[in-house]
Amino acid sequence: MRKYALVWSVFVLLFFAMPVLAINSQPVSKPVVDPNKIFECEGPPTLDGSASYDIDGSIASFDWYLGKILYASGKNVKVTSDIANHAGSYVFTLKVTDNGQASDSRDVIFTVMGNPMPHIDNLKYAAISGSEIKKRNFLMAGDVFQLEAVRGASNHGETYVWKYDQGIFQRISDGNRVSFKVISDSIQSSPKIGVSAFNACSIESNRMEIEIPIRSLGQNSLPKSSIELPPEVYEGKRFTASSTGSTSGQDYDEEGDSIVNWRWEITAYEGNVILRSTAKNPQFTIGNSGVFTAHLWVTDSFGKVGYGNLSFPVIEAQNDPSVADATATAKTAILGQNVTLNATRSRDPDGRARDAIKRYEWFDLTYDEKLCSSEKPTCIVVFTRPGAHKIRLKVFDAGILGEGIISDIIINVVSSLPQAPSQPVAQVNNAPNKISAGTLPTSGVKETPIDPQEVLRRSKAKQTEEFPTGAKPAPGMEAIAAIVTIMAIARKMKN
Repeated sequence: MRKYALVWSVFVLLFFAMPVLAINSQPVSKPVVDPNKIFECEGPPTLDGSASYDIDGSIASFDWYLGKILYASGKNVKVTSDIANHAGSYVFTLKVTDNGQASDSRDVIFTVMGNPMPHIDNLKYAAISGSEIKKRNFLMAGDVFQLEAVRGASNHGETYVWKYDQGIFQRISDGNRVSFKVISDSIQSSPKIGVSAFNACSIESNRMEIEIPIRSLGQNSLPKSSIELPPEVYEGKRFTASSTGSTSGQDYDEEGDSIVNWRWEITAYEGNVILRSTAKNPQFTIGNSGVFTAHLWVTDSFGKVGYGNLSFPVIEAQNDPSVADATATAKTAILGQNVTLNATRSRDPDGRARDAIKRYEWFDLTYDEKLCSSEKPTCIVVFTRPGAHKIRLKVFDAGILGEGIISDIIINVVSSLPQAPSQPVAQVNNAPNKISAGTLPTSGVKETPIDPQEVLRRSKAKQTEEFPTGAKPAPGMEAIAAIVTIMAIARKMKN
């Protein structure tokens, strides 16, 4: 009985254990490539299978296939350079096998991009330390400057190789923008610095060079001064003195140093300095004719001075006519009112004192009268005749003879007498032909009042017309003239 019980126990145990021993779960393959995209020659990526797993056991092997060919075995495998250095897309398959001989396979794609040919577009100065260096336009021992190799648009991951004389330059930084220091300027010619770029596959770009102007202080020579003037210089006319000569093209010295200072002097024939300037291309005006000399001193960035001079004639200028411009305080004047004629806007375009306007003359062309002749530009007149008066101004400068320069204006003169009022101002006495003082005869008609002061002024004006030379009238004529004038005015008002 015990024998059967033991057999039965073994049978039951084997019955329940058989399914466990027979079922083995499949492992899971999870391939990764890092990075999954590279440029040629940038270094091999890694095929990584460490993310693969088996839930009921362990993975016994990792096999990597390229196509159907076994490429490598192992959990982490480096891609060889024969693939990493050639552009293309590669499909790797990872097969994992567990300890129960179950397996799983999955693919991962790896891309190699073509590495572009490097190119340097330009080699230029990026910076120069110190404003003094920029002024003198060359380098000396101790100066620091920076060069930049301008990268091409398609460049990727390139490295730069600089070629230079290590006895003259010390490189301070790396890359495509590099600082250099000049450690020696004891040289006979300007050295060059070159640069090339290489991509990851060691393919070299175009090579570029730049000449570095280096010079010691002892090599600097004197700058040369050059003067250029207009073909003809006239007195009183502005002209430009240029430091850019027709032979040299510019102020210069043999090393091409910059000119940083200019000093001009214009001297008369006897050597007196009449004009000065520190501008590069100044403008001068010389007020009289003769022979003059332009002197120019130029200073370079080292403080060395060059000198030049040029004698030239100043031609006596022809007189330009003055410009007459007549105005008046009123274009419409009242009889007996002061009117100021003004010529202050008249001018002499020469601008020379000796040719300035010397005389102003005013005329009333309507009555052929000269009103004023004076050195002053203004004239005060009183008009005694109504109507339009054509007034002419003549100006005379020192260089104008004869008729002078004219300008005409029109002034309208109107009567100051008001219209007839309502009451008379004079009555007739009983005595015939006898006129009382300050009265006029009437015929029963209302008359306009007469201003005695106006009558006296008109009487005097009449006398001035009749005696223009200043001769006095005979005794008694003055009173008769006044009476005649009064009667004439009264008749005019009556009509």
